[in-house]
Amino acid sequence: MRRTAVLLAVAALVACSGDDTTAPAASTAPSGPSAATAPTTAGSPPSGSATTAVPGVGTPDSSPAPASSDAPASVPAATAPGEALPPPPGYPAQPAGVPFPDGDWATAPLPDWVDQAALDAAVAEAIGPADQDNRVRAVVVVHGGAIVYERYHPRSGPDEVQPSYSVAKSFLATIVGQLVDDGVLDLDTPVERPEWPEGDARRTITLRQLLQMSSGLEWDEVSSLASMGFAMLASPSAAAVMANQPLEREPGTAFEYSTGTSALIAGIAADALGGCAALDAHLRGRLLDPIGITTADVTTDGGGCFVGGLGMNMTPRDFARFGLLNLRGGWWDGTQVVRTEWIDAERTPSPTNPQYGLHWWLGETGAEFAAIGFGGQQVAVFPSADLVVVVNSAIGNDQRAAALVAEIAGLFGARS
Repeated sequence: MRRTAVLLAVAALVACSGDDTTAPAASTAPSGPSAATAPTTAGSPPSGSATTAVPGVGTPDSSPAPASSDAPASVPAATAPGEALPPPPGYPAQPAGVPFPDGDWATAPLPDWVDQAALDAAVAEAIGPADQDNRVRAVVVVHGGAIVYERYHPRSGPDEVQPSYSVAKSFLATIVGQLVDDGVLDLDTPVERPEWPEGDARRTITLRQLLQMSSGLEWDEVSSLASMGFAMLASPSAAAVMANQPLEREPGTAFEYSTGTSALIAGIAADALGGCAALDAHLRGRLLDPIGITTADVTTDGGGCFVGGLGMNMTPRDFARFGLLNLRGGWWDGTQVVRTEWIDAERTPSPTNPQYGLHWWLGETGAEFAAIGFGGQQVAVFPSADLVVVVNSAIGNDQRAAALVAEIAGLFGARS
């Protein structure tokens, strides 16, 4: 039943999509097939980036985030959950007295400098009439580690699991970062696949290039999903379907947004861990469970592997947990779930698209970053304003959702 629903969603994605797979300018509403565009506002640059090295995370082909001369080189480990930690450079700390969400979230009033009337008006326009569900369905705003604003369409609610579409790609990137830190994967070692024999030019592709959507493998987000999407989901290995694609250009030379690429990355992660069940165990035990995500509905291929490019569906509040993890530089209640240096790497602009990092979309300065999915799904992170904005929408609301995120960010002072 779930796979049938996903297949219908892929059909809708293809039917409703355009053919622009490059990131538009920051002031442009999303128009691509995955609704993927950079955040439409920009905050001030990070104060620095941690200097402790993680094997394979370095960015030899792009410029790192600016470093602060007085920033600590690394963040000390906590001795107990909940212990106060100095914030990692470039990321705000969880305020004293505000607990990380456990079973539920802390809530707080809007800051007195936020214009609530303007916020209410923007959200009301985006949500639209009560009798029309084809609008924005959910808005969750986290500021200072607490939910300060939350609204739902009358036909939705806080317990409704919302589709992620390509927001799932940023979850996948987090898994890869953990495996790089574990020494299981390396970003710049050419990928080996059984579909690529010795001497095959595809054996020069690196994991970094896959994450940056510049592998060179043949793919067009609209036509390839139309011709291959159903087969990939039904296949015993969606990764193998993508791995069998020929090269259409030299790896690392051009940006090509590709849900198939994400499936290939997920397969690489599964192989490195020992199979699809091991990947699922890692996803839940190392990422979802530690930050309290309990509603995730994960889409898998015919072999039981997370498909990577879509299908990390959950409630808006659980999406907000993922946003908060990234806002805190990978730390969660005294535990480092993913290294801060990896999040820095995810936020580093790619050589072939300055508005894309490692499976995350970037604003103009790179200070804000967002997981963005088809139809108007967003988990937008603004460290300069200690802000996370989650928006879930019905299909066809990409521009409305992007404009709403931009307006909310502006009201909270996340400006360029």
